Amino acid sequence: MAIRFILGRAGSGKSRQIIEEIKTSLEQGGHEPLLLLVPEQFTLQAERDLITGLQAKGIVRAEVLSLTRLARRVFDQVGGATRVLLNEQGRQMVLRKMIDDNSARLTIYKKAALQPGFVPRLGELLSDLKGRDITAEQLRQSSAGQEKMLIGQKVHDIALLYEGFELYLQGSYLDADDYLNLLSEKIQEAEFLRSAHIWVDGFSTLSPQSLKILARMMAVAREMTISLTLDPLSTRRDWELFRLARQNLDNLQTLAHQAGAVTEIVRVSASPESGPLNPAIRHLEQELFAYPARHLDEEVVDAEIFAAANPSSEVEWVAAQVVALVRERGWRYRELAVVCNDMDTYGPLIKRAFDEYGIPAFMDRKRSLMDNSIIKLVLSSLQIIRRGYRYEDVFAFLKTGFTGLEPDQVEILENFALRRGIQGDRWQEEFDADDPEINALLNSSRQMLVELLQRLGDKVRGGRHRVADMCRAHYEYLVEIGLPERLEAWTERMDELGRLDLVRENAQIWNLILEVMDQMVEILGDQAVTLKEYLHLLEAGFESLEVGIIPTSVDQVLVGDLQRSKSQTIRGLLFLGVNDGIIPSGGVEEGILTEYEKETLQAQGLELGFDKNRRSAEERFLLYTALSKPQDYLGLTYAIADNEGRALRPSIIINRIRALLPGIPVNSDAVEHRDLAMHQIASPTSTYKYLVDNLRAIADAQPVDSIWGDVYQWYQQQGDWQPRLQETEAALFHRNQVDGVGSELARRLYSLPLRSSVSRLEQYVNCPFAHFIRYGLRPQERKIYAVAAPDIGELFHSCLRSFAQELDHEQLDWMTLSRGDSDRLVDKVMDRLVPLQGDGIFVSSPRYQHLAQRLKRISRRAAWILTRQLQQGLFQPCHFEVGFGPDGMFPAIQVELGDGSLMYLEGRIDRVDLLETDDGTFVKIIDYKSGQTDFQLSQIYHGLSLQLIIYLLAVVSGADRLARGEVKPGCVFYFKIDDPIIEAAPDIIATVEEEIARCFKLQGLMLADTRLVNCLDKELEIGASKIIPAGLKKDGDFTKTSSVVSPQDLQALLSHVQGLLVQIGREINSGRVRIAPVKMSGQTACRFCSYQGICQFDRRLDDNHYRTLPKYSSQEVLERVGRRGRTRL
Repeated sequence: MAIRFILGRAGSGKSRQIIEEIKTSLEQGGHEPLLLLVPEQFTLQAERDLITGLQAKGIVRAEVLSLTRLARRVFDQVGGATRVLLNEQGRQMVLRKMIDDNSARLTIYKKAALQPGFVPRLGELLSDLKGRDITAEQLRQSSAGQEKMLIGQKVHDIALLYEGFELYLQGSYLDADDYLNLLSEKIQEAEFLRSAHIWVDGFSTLSPQSLKILARMMAVAREMTISLTLDPLSTRRDWELFRLARQNLDNLQTLAHQAGAVTEIVRVSASPESGPLNPAIRHLEQELFAYPARHLDEEVVDAEIFAAANPSSEVEWVAAQVVALVRERGWRYRELAVVCNDMDTYGPLIKRAFDEYGIPAFMDRKRSLMDNSIIKLVLSSLQIIRRGYRYEDVFAFLKTGFTGLEPDQVEILENFALRRGIQGDRWQEEFDADDPEINALLNSSRQMLVELLQRLGDKVRGGRHRVADMCRAHYEYLVEIGLPERLEAWTERMDELGRLDLVRENAQIWNLILEVMDQMVEILGDQAVTLKEYLHLLEAGFESLEVGIIPTSVDQVLVGDLQRSKSQTIRGLLFLGVNDGIIPSGGVEEGILTEYEKETLQAQGLELGFDKNRRSAEERFLLYTALSKPQDYLGLTYAIADNEGRALRPSIIINRIRALLPGIPVNSDAVEHRDLAMHQIASPTSTYKYLVDNLRAIADAQPVDSIWGDVYQWYQQQGDWQPRLQETEAALFHRNQVDGVGSELARRLYSLPLRSSVSRLEQYVNCPFAHFIRYGLRPQERKIYAVAAPDIGELFHSCLRSFAQELDHEQLDWMTLSRGDSDRLVDKVMDRLVPLQGDGIFVSSPRYQHLAQRLKRISRRAAWILTRQLQQGLFQPCHFEVGFGPDGMFPAIQVELGDGSLMYLEGRIDRVDLLETDDGTFVKIIDYKSGQTDFQLSQIYHGLSLQLIIYLLAVVSGADRLARGEVKPGCVFYFKIDDPIIEAAPDIIATVEEEIARCFKLQGLMLADTRLVNCLDKELEIGASKIIPAGLKKDGDFTKTSSVVSPQDLQALLSHVQGLLVQIGREINSGRVRIAPVKMSGQTACRFCSYQGICQFDRRLDDNHYRTLPKYSSQEVLERVGRRGRTRL
């Protein structure tokens, strides 16, 4: 038996020599098997390299094997693998079963074991233990005496699950680790290996399990050749770089001697055909990790560094560079590779950019399937049954696109479900939408969902069922809804659209689901589980599913990370993301055991996996081999900041390379220059966005490179690009402003003559465009079955209205009403209103029921405060919910707009109180508010708060319907329904009640008449009133803070408001819809506006500005509206 070791640095031609040796063996004839053993992830590339090197269309005697493929070949010949082989999904399902079965005995991992990702990490740890022949008992003994410490509790749980896992597998099943262990036992029985010539290539690390297999192969194979990336002549300068490879060589030589084999070392040096041709790359291969290093004293060509503004810019530069290398040098895409050590961040960016630049690429990485729509459908169908038709589960299921419902049907159904709060058993009931056609559609969709799920639910819920029975029921359900056929039709559509990546992924998904179910039946079929446990098992199986996609074309750029960057000889390499924390990585993601805990166990004689130093050495070695791969060109990029603008630092590798290659060019897109402009001109699609940026700069009178003028002319000459170019030009000079829609369109939009509410006019004053959207275009927001502020306000209003009705019904007098009767009436009213409000929203859940109780308490207090305020005055409440307009107590306010057109104002007043005196009847208007209320004359003056004044106009204009004789305006007030928090000692009840009453003090305006004050607050003598916004001095005059006006001032204010109504009405009729939000006292109309996404108001644009209104004092307002006489405010 002869063992040969081929040793050489990266790029020295070791793999090339192996292929030449295989070719020579084939040419010499014979029947001995020629086996090339490589790591699992490199089998496809090795087969390609072998076919290319042999210059043959196929391989006959020569065969590429991974350890798993070798095991299959051995067992096919000698048998022995009688136990069922668990794939990774089956393995994780057994581990999940062990966790569920032992949950009561777990200590530290009782809750953590339920988290996503725990089972895969546990599986990795157990693989490490089994690969090192460490048993559960050995693990348990290693922590003896540490049972109360964290590490002792962890080891207890791991050993418990490990032991249970091994017992479950014993005699019936094999996992991948057992499979390879069995391989090492059966190798000596495999006759084909005795005559085989074996070459081992591409292994940078060898686990104890792999070494054991190679040792057995050494003992039986006819000849064996092993290549290692190692410089046998290395000095102390780069000794550390090859430390792991040297350890592998020492271990292999020891095993060879133990097998009685003769060993030979073959040294391979780089040749022009194998190593880098570029002197700079060749220098990096020699010096990157050599200390002390030598720098290259010559011009650096075809090696460069690019400092990008962010990762997106990095990827854009790399894509443009690929296009340039292919276009200018005539290289093939397959001669280029892109390496990145953070594919989670850069992978999606690469996919988007390469598609945009028209670059064919193969992303060499496994894809998790947990976000796949089919997997979501399979899991959510069970979650719907288990959790009782929760909204989240139902629409996660329906939105997968594979249920038979069209997207518009799902959208209509979702809108209805959100609006009505459809949950749980309500899915079993007939829907009752207002529109018969929509209702039929809704119920058809509901039945399609419920009927099939109901049949599945009958089979899987309610106690425990055999796993085999649940899998069968679940499979039959998926077939019954036509999932296989829908998936096939969908993949055909994707194929027609050229989305081959989606086709390749989803073509496998149905079979993978069946594999998981088959594994469940095979290993757990007779186990009785609940639906929850079945879901856990299924999730564990799916969590480990990964899809590896075979390249769809030979001529593609290979994109991968350091671990999967094996490729054929390439001419150019582009290395993305060379930032600190990525290269080298910012630290190894710790598994179930931390590095410190592993070191602690290692001190007890157990070595678990790689420590940080070993991982760092492995990453350094992978980086060395990757950077040594290209022959002609090397480009490295790093980001100055991430995509959110946070600063990033370049990797120490960048600094190292700049020190080794002082002449290496370093460019950046942070500074504009001619070369950058040329670089951005790559393909029509990708170049266009840079053209737009430069056109924007031209529009802003900024300098740009003259080449963009040529680019612009090129697009002008391309017919296909004309429409897009025209849209761009229009957008560049876009005015985000609408001056008006014209009176004719306004007439059609608003159905003139205009009939308006007060709030509508206030909306117009706040922003004409918002008024146009709300009352002209009338878009509808999606209604959600939830309590919003308007719902609470409506409930309060209904309660106070019904409270007055009940009081009248029971013939109770406001002036003598007791607190007990007041609370009783509120409770009675609220108990009747709450279930009816908003489709029963307030009784739909314990949370909302609690809210309803709180609102009842607030209503009790509000009703009692209102009662006490009346009892302390002489006004009598006479009318509630008083309407003005059609069918109202008062006529609509008619406003003549001056051009022959009219506007009618309509509304409803919460309460009108009257006071009959010898001088006539005084009117008090009360408006209930549950939101923020602040009465300011300045807001009335500008038209932002017109409600109280217009209510007063309505009452005055219809005075003959209110009382006989002269009717005089007395006061207008807001009553705020509140739930104040009072800071006071809890034992001082009187103080608390007094402070609460103060919080309900009315806000508004009243006539400056001291007699009127006494009719509103009989107890007021001197000082501020606790009820009204007024106070008296010792001389009987009003205090300065009193909100009072003279009759003349009130009349002037009413006249001003009437003038505002004319102005507003005219502007609405003329079609004025300008985007002009108001800003006053730091508050803007945009603050709570629902239409910001429509108007796109942006203060950075020349024609977008706030209409800033000054805040006047009350005195200034009265002066502006024509004050006469003496007034105090």
